Amino acid sequence: MLQMEREVERTKQELALRPDFNLIDFFILLDKNQKGYLFFQELLDFLASSGTPSLSATHIQLFYERFSEEEVQMKFSQFATAFTPQHIEYADILNNRKPARLIKPGSFSNFTKGTQKIVQRIFE
Repeated sequence: MLQMEREVERTKQELALRPDFNLIDFFILLDKNQKGYLFFQELLDFLASSGTPSLSATHIQLFYERFSEEEVQMKFSQFATAFTPQHIEYADILNNRKPARLIKPGSFSNFTKGTQKIVQRIFE
């Protein structure tokens, strides 16, 4: 479990260093219905459509149990906590990056292929 936590933290740090990645745009991408919450099914659908291998609803449920106060929806603040690196240097880089706000909900194409692969690794 500890090894997995370290790997997730390293992956978050990699995302923080990607110039095309920021939390607001990523949240908008996932929030297809633009309700201001990330619903369980939206995340599950996105991951299935983006080709994240062998991910089950159980994995997503565990993610929600850890970071959200509700079982089926997640606020942006909770989402940001889940994706912000713990190391302050990386967190500052990510938190200070301006969103492009050109994201189409449900479209992963605004991120480079390299960034897309790193995002997928978080959920593997």
